[in-house]
Parts: sequence; structure tokens; C-alpha cells
Amino acid sequence: MKQREIKFRAWDKKEKKMYPSVSFLDIWNFQPKGLLATEEYMKENVIVMQYTGLKDKTKWMDLTDEEQLDWVRNKSSNGTSDDWNGKEIYEGDIVKCQELENMDEIVNFQGEVSWQGSGFVVKAEERHFYELDFALQAIKSEIIGNIYEDAKK
Repeated sequence: MKQREIKFRAWDKKEKKMYPSVSFLDIWNFQPKGLLATEEYMKENVIVMQYTGLKDKTKWMDLTDEEQLDWVRNKSSNGTSDDWNGKEIYEGDIVKCQELENMDEIVNFQGEVSWQGSGFVVKAEERHFYELDFALQAIKSEIIGNIYEDAKK
């Protein structure tokens, strides 16, 4: 059985910058502007978000050239797009989904990914909550931003 990968990303409120894919050790050695952050700085300015272990349904050809290049350089196991299977979803991401309801009606919803009780959920408008793994089984699902960099969405 494959274990879920545990990793994080961090939002620096003061610098207004996202630090993608930081390890647990990186969190304790966080270095905005190259300086080792104090515990006080961390408490006041850094928000850590956990990877959910899930990915959206974004297709390779829907990525920008920059995103494709980043993937091949930094994340691909063989330097190609062969192992691409969606964008990683973190707490704080805004996910847009499209699902088929009652076998005849397409329903769109979007919301913030957060931890609720015993699992990750999508908090959609109208106070609806969808279990994240269930929401991702929709016809289409994609990350459209996150609550820190794209607060207006």
C-alpha cells in the first residue's frame, strides 16, 4: 500500500509570497529574504498548508508553457510529461468542479479546500461541504487559485 506523501507549502503574509513544496524541516528553518526566521516571525507571518495527497484533473495541454517547463525540470521522474497526472491540491486552494447530478443536470461549484473534522473538504457557496476526494470524482475539477494569492476569487 502506497503511503500518502506528507509535504507543505508556506504563505508569508509579510512578504506576500508563496513558498511551494516545503518540507517539515524547511518550516523550522524558514528563511524569507535569506534570513533564518524567528519563532515570533513564524507565528505572526507564516501560514503553513498541508498537501492533501490528491490532485485535480488538469490535463497536460491545459498548462501554460511555464508550468510545463517547471514540471519537466523539477518534478518529472524521467524528464517528460509521461508521469503528469494533475496539479497537487493543498489546504487553502480554490477548486472549481463540474458534476453530473441526477444523470441529467450539470452542476458547477467551487470553494476553498480545508480540513474539517476527519478529512479535507471543499467549502462551497451556500454553506455546502463536499468531501474533497468525492468532489474530485466530478466530470471536471481544477485548481483556480488559492485564498492568499487569489483572495478575490
